[in-house]
Amino acid sequence: MVAVATAVQPAMTMVVQPTVATAVQLAVPTAVQPAVAAAVQPAWVVLQGVHQQQWGARARKKQGRKAQKSMAVLFYCARCGRPNHAANVCKAMVHVNGHLLGSSGNANPEREGETRADTNVSASAPTNGDLLSRLAASTRGSAGVDVCTAESVVIDSEKIHKVPLDAFGPLGDGMSAFLMGRSSATIQGIMVHLGLIDADFSGQTHAMVSTPTPPLTIPKGTQIAQLVPFKSSVSRTKDRSRGDGGFDSTGPPQVRWTAVLTKDRPETLCTMSMPGATPSEIHLRGLLDTGADVSILSLAAWPPQWPLTLAKTSIAGLGGTKQCYVSQNPVAITNPEGQTAIIWPHVTEIPQNLWGRDVLAVWGVRLGTDF
Repeated sequence: MVAVATAVQPAMTMVVQPTVATAVQLAVPTAVQPAVAAAVQPAWVVLQGVHQQQWGARARKKQGRKAQKSMAVLFYCARCGRPNHAANVCKAMVHVNGHLLGSSGNANPEREGETRADTNVSASAPTNGDLLSRLAASTRGSAGVDVCTAESVVIDSEKIHKVPLDAFGPLGDGMSAFLMGRSSATIQGIMVHLGLIDADFSGQTHAMVSTPTPPLTIPKGTQIAQLVPFKSSVSRTKDRSRGDGGFDSTGPPQVRWTAVLTKDRPETLCTMSMPGATPSEIHLRGLLDTGADVSILSLAAWPPQWPLTLAKTSIAGLGGTKQCYVSQNPVAITNPEGQTAIIWPHVTEIPQNLWGRDVLAVWGVRLGTDF
């Protein structure tokens, strides 16, 4: 007991010793006070030490909880897998799963005296070479490699936004890849829509991103998507390369223009021209009417200098019999996309111009909802 008291006495002497001495003097005769004090004092010291240890443990636990709250995970490094720093500033030598960076996994071995290349790709200065050889998977068994945003983006609506990624093609080794969202990003409300990166694409990769809870800010360097490479088995291809063109068709346009079908009927503004006439061209807005065999224009909008002749056939479906005319000269009707149809339009007293099947067929227009 004397040994225990001696071990903790330097810290507790000033607090405990006067209390013990006073208690012994009041309750014990003078003759036996030294012996009783020697027996009681270690118990006071040990009890006080236990209380201090408990208080210290509680304080350390509370500080740990505060530190844990302040270190919320925003994103993970593409190089080492640790949170809250980008790969271009990462100085880690060991991946979070335990393997040495650059000596195992998908990374290239480091040569003596050389520094390991960054696994991120700079959007402002794209590196020459193959993308997949410059990115490292986060684990040994990963099916894809993570890619991060090249700039901070604000998603301010539920519409799909085009978000630039810090990744440039080509992928390399003739590989194509699916671009899909990471589960960690999806849980946070960042919806990355499935995309396809062709083997011959050489531009900057973009992701199609939306959120059900706008507004949403995605900081630069956030890993929101991953590339899952695969080998294409398409045997017949055309002799051309995609290059850096993305989000478009490599063939002729299949849809020239679209209009939202509402309670109002779809209409468009077209340019009508007649060579040698005065004026040589005019602009008319008309309804797209697939129920009309021919285009019928309002007599009030027809230029008086453009010659007309009486139509030899009657036109039904205009709310009664009306005097109808037809243009003596061919008229070129050009839509907003530059497509031109040459017709002899009919002209009569109607309140609205009608673009009929004679021009719609030439333009390749199809109206409906079953596409």
